[in-house]
Amino acid sequence: MSAGVAAGQGPEPDAPLISFEQVVRLHGTGAAAVAALDRVDLSIEPSEFVAIMGPSGSGKSTCLNIIGCLDLPSQGRYRFNGVDVGSLDGIGRARLRRAHIGFIFQGFRLLKRTSALENVEMPLLYRGVDRQARRAAASAALAAVGLEDRRSHLPEELSGGQQQRVAIARAIVTKPSLVIADEPTGALDSAAGEQIVDLLRRLNQTAGTTIVMVTHDAAVAGQARRIIRFRDGRIASRPSEPDCDDAH
Repeated sequence: MSAGVAAGQGPEPDAPLISFEQVVRLHGTGAAAVAALDRVDLSIEPSEFVAIMGPSGSGKSTCLNIIGCLDLPSQGRYRFNGVDVGSLDGIGRARLRRAHIGFIFQGFRLLKRTSALENVEMPLLYRGVDRQARRAAASAALAAVGLEDRRSHLPEELSGGQQQRVAIARAIVTKPSLVIADEPTGALDSAAGEQIVDLLRRLNQTAGTTIVMVTHDAAVAGQARRIIRFRDGRIASRPSEPDCDDAH
């Protein structure tokens, strides 16, 4: 299967959006190799809202990187929409990311000298979308997160919560099937964090976007439909409610 066909094909009707089969991710080589992920089986269906929790070093960030096609398993198989990601070259994985995945980071990662609107336009610019269409789509995305009146503001002129909303608008402007949120409330106060989680929940409910969120916060994780807990590179359990002792 070519990279271009894999990145552009539609979802397979009965396939999970995300499927890990005995995934292992090793760091280091030989006797010094450490398994950040150890024979992980995982399935996430389209339109799910999933929180991933676990102590530092448990494997949750490594899992997120593989889901986002930023890393590859050392062993096992990862399928996205039925596509074996390991069969794609670097260009194919980049095309898949651009076509199907939006990213939200704890540190916002906005361009400092660029307006909110221009930050949101960036994924469309990489796709070669013309200026008029980019502006229209970015404006709509900012309106969806309640920031249409801040479109000309620089990041330094926005609060932390507003910056994260710009980051969410940037993640959804391409209408991805999957949004990955890595500690999206970690740099925010509790009130702003609640607003961000509410935005993600509404995005999941109204647009059917699959959300996969890593968080240390049990209250934030409790807003997801399902919680996956990692420990020592393995999935320890999938409880419906988080246990407070693993929240930090």
